[in-house]
Amino acid sequence: MQFGGQFLTILQHLELPESLTVDIEEAQDILARIEKETGIKPALIYAIFAPTS
Repeated sequence: MQFGGQFLTILQHLELPESLTVDIEEAQDILARIEKETGIKPALIYAIFAPTS
């Protein structure tokens, strides 16, 4: 299974919506749950796309 498939499987298992807005505490809780369920320490990438003009 490719990484993308594994990620979607984890989201489905945790019953999280595919689009999610959370505060920092909720994000930490979600990451802790993922680590507990998978044994793998997860990470987040925060990116903002801005117009060039």
